[in-house]
Amino acid sequence: DSWSKNSPIIKTLTQELKNIKIISSTIYAHTLSNSENQFFVQTFKKKYGEFPPDSSAFAYESIKLLSLITEKCSEQQILDNIVKCMNQILPYNSVTGLITSMNGN
Repeated sequence: DSWSKNSPIIKTLTQELKNIKIISSTIYAHTLSNSENQFFVQTFKKKYGEFPPDSSAFAYESIKLLSLITEKCSEQQILDNIVKCMNQILPYNSVTGLITSMNGN
């Protein structure tokens, strides 16, 4: 399995992510009216009987983004420049709205 904890891509991304410092605030609301969010909220609420918390929305987006990126780029391309690979899937309709650019700086 290419996504096991011993795979080169996971080892490399883990090392790179250790050096990233993030300051973030929550920007998700289950009441957003875009179609991607409405689909996610309806599906989540049907399965779990409640509105999705922020963490579920962001986990959903993360898995979707990784899946799309792996369809566009090889493992080596992702290792070399994940931001370039991410830009290949843009524009992207997310639960928080339309993403039109990703800056690797």
